[in-house]
Amino acid sequence: MAKRGISCLFGNLEHFRCGCRVGAGSVSNNESIPLSFTEAAEQQSRPEVGRVNQLGSAAQFCLKVQVGDVMVDAVIDSAAEVSLISDRVYKAMKQPPPKQRDVKLLMTGRDASMQGFVVGPVKLKIGNHWYQQHLNVAPTDVDMLLGFDILINPGRAIINMAEATIIFDGQVLSLEGGSLQHTDHVHDTVTFALPTASEVVRDQQMVTDECGTVGVLVMSVRFACSGWRSSLELGPPRSPDMQIRLASPPGGND
Repeated sequence: MAKRGISCLFGNLEHFRCGCRVGAGSVSNNESIPLSFTEAAEQQSRPEVGRVNQLGSAAQFCLKVQVGDVMVDAVIDSAAEVSLISDRVYKAMKQPPPKQRDVKLLMTGRDASMQGFVVGPVKLKIGNHWYQQHLNVAPTDVDMLLGFDILINPGRAIINMAEATIIFDGQVLSLEGGSLQHTDHVHDTVTFALPTASEVVRDQQMVTDECGTVGVLVMSVRFACSGWRSSLELGPPRSPDMQIRLASPPGGND
């Protein structure tokens, strides 16, 4: 039975929010609307769709992850619905896992997408634990995006931006910031950053329970039409407010 708005079990793909008609087209009692034979054939012939809402930043939080026999800096990206590795990392593996199916990855931006494919199972070492996951492979400028699917399960992740740490499956791991890094086996490829003319400033206080950690994030991200740049600042505690400002790019009209 399909879970409404979350996943779809059509064809036993168990994909994550791919826009499949089964699940999105469920009735009030959560029973799936069956597809005709023709519709089912068309559904299987089209590539699966996943969302990767990552813009790119020079101040990313990265986590060391071993993908098979290749060590990479995985960018923590909870905005990405699915996790992925670059095609260069996939080719650098001594024993690449088999290809399962084609996918279409939707990125931030109107009509922005790229073609990829799913491989697996892939052995991942995060911290001191090993996991087996299916990953998307795409021609990205980052070695790996650690998306919402793995962060939530098996990670049950809690990210502490003030301390630059992440609790992943009970492990407290350090995060690294700075420029995007590549493994020795990975070379430049198609850029994954999408330029925009917006400037966004957001101040937000993050507070947990009395026994938890109190962290404060003051994040300033600026984008320009000619490219992108960003800065990450940590400041003292301030009131739990949020401010979002959209402004013209440098040199634009006020």
